[in-house]
Amino acid sequence: MVASIGCIGLLLTALALLGRWAALLPWGFVGVGAGYAVFLSLRPGAVDEHAPLLAAAFFVAAELSFWSIERRNWRSERQVVVRRLALLVSASLGTAIVGGLLLLITSGRGVGIGYEAVGVAAAVLTLAVIALLARRSRALVHPPRRGG
Repeated sequence: MVASIGCIGLLLTALALLGRWAALLPWGFVGVGAGYAVFLSLRPGAVDEHAPLLAAAFFVAAELSFWSIERRNWRSERQVVVRRLALLVSASLGTAIVGGLLLLITSGRGVGIGYEAVGVAAAVLTLAVIALLARRSRALVHPPRRGG
């Protein structure tokens, strides 16, 4: 059952990439994520210690997938591509670090108030970054009008 759900997600992702269908691509990732969620629900342990690394890998896969189907000229300047890749690596490392901190805090171990404060700060920072990126992408799609 787990493999079939994950395979359906992978198939949808592959179809979306081949057809360059941006609307279908999220559904492929939902299928892959659902397969992982079913896997977690069926295993005896409460927490998967590899979850932060898997979250970072999932993030990178989603970003590269959407990047690959963008409708634009791929003759970008080398500096732009390098900067975009550096941001992707930084964001994936941040995803793994925040995921690891949240995993540590929710694991029930006596980590102390300091770790809990860092976890809360990491969660708030994550939401702030998401809000900033959403505002930037909205500004790119709908640029402000100039001079009425």
